[in-house]
Amino acid sequence: MASLEERYPDNAPGDFYVDRTCIDCDACRRIAPAVFAEAADHSYVERQPDSESEQRRALMALVACPTGSIGTQSRHDVHPALAAFPEPVVENVSFCGFTSQDSFGAWS
Repeated sequence: MASLEERYPDNAPGDFYVDRTCIDCDACRRIAPAVFAEAADHSYVERQPDSESEQRRALMALVACPTGSIGTQSRHDVHPALAAFPEPVVENVSFCGFTSQDSFGAWS
C-alpha cells in the first residue's frame, strides 16, 4: 500500500501519487499513459486525471501495480477497475492486469 509520507516530490499536486517503493516496471505508464510518466528510476503522476475515463485508467494502474506504489489521498471504489480486467487486447488475447514484483511487473 502506497504511503503519502513516501510520495515522490515530482508527482503532480492532487489525489493520485506514486511513492518511493516504485520499481519503475512501466505498468502504470502502459495502462494510463495520460496520467503517469517516467523519471530516471521511477514512475510518477505527470498530471492528475481530468476525466472519468482517465480516472478509471489510473485506478486500473493502481490495482495492477506490483508493488502497491500508487496511492490516492481520497478513498475510491476500485471495484470497477478490478472488473476491467482481463482487458481485451485483440481477438482471443487479453491483458490480465495483475503483475508481480517477482517478475519486475512483467505482463503475461
